This record gives sequence, structure tokens and C-alpha cells, in this order.
Amino acid sequence: MDDREEQITKRIEEIQRLSATDKNIDAPALIESLLSSTKEPGLSVKEKTRAYMVSLLLPPFGLYYVVKFFIKGEQSARRAAWTCIILTVFSLGTTAWLGYAILSQTPDLGELQGVSPQNLQDLNDLLGQ
Repeated sequence: MDDREEQITKRIEEIQRLSATDKNIDAPALIESLLSSTKEPGLSVKEKTRAYMVSLLLPPFGLYYVVKFFIKGEQSARRAAWTCIILTVFSLGTTAWLGYAILSQTPDLGELQGVSPQNLQDLNDLLGQ
């Protein structure tokens, strides 16, 4: 346990000891208040949203947030960093798959070289050029 957790544990034990001696003390309410006031500071919703959007829409730049969040060392920051990694990999994979699908539909050079000059002239005549 780290120092912070030890302090919280000592305070809870003190509240329980006091509530045992005095029945007017509402121990559950005091413990709940203690725990809600000592929540670990995490990432803001705005910061997480920005990181997730960058990871999804601009995949390589999402790695910036991965490094930034891992350096922070907080549990919520690490979870956000892993989410950014997953979104970045997903987005890169989707982009590669779509790029391959689009490029595989283009004609090969051999097919283009097989077009006769007469066919090109007929096409120009049809287009009015």
C-alpha cells in the first residue's frame, strides 16, 4: 500500500472506532464522504475525447497521447493510453484495408496499354474534345 492508502485506512479505522463509542456518529456517511473526497485525480473528459478522436481520425498522431498518458503513470491515464493504442491500430488497419480495396480496383498498366489509338480517338470524339 502506498502512503495515501494507508492514510485513508487509518481514517476509516478511526471513524469506525468513534462510531462504536458514540451511536450518534453515522459511520457509513462519514466513510463515504472520506472516499469521495480522496478520489484520485484523473484525466479530464475533454482530454480523453481529444486523444480518442486524434487516435481514430489521425492514427499516427494518436501515439503522441499514448506516450503522454503512459508518462503520467496514473491508472486512468494508462487505461486511456491503451484505448488510444487500440483505436490507432484499428484505424491504421481500416485505412490500409480501404486503400488496398480501392487500389485493387484500378486497371493494370497492361490493360491500359492494350487500348488502341482508334479507341482513344473515338472516346475523345464522344466527349467532344
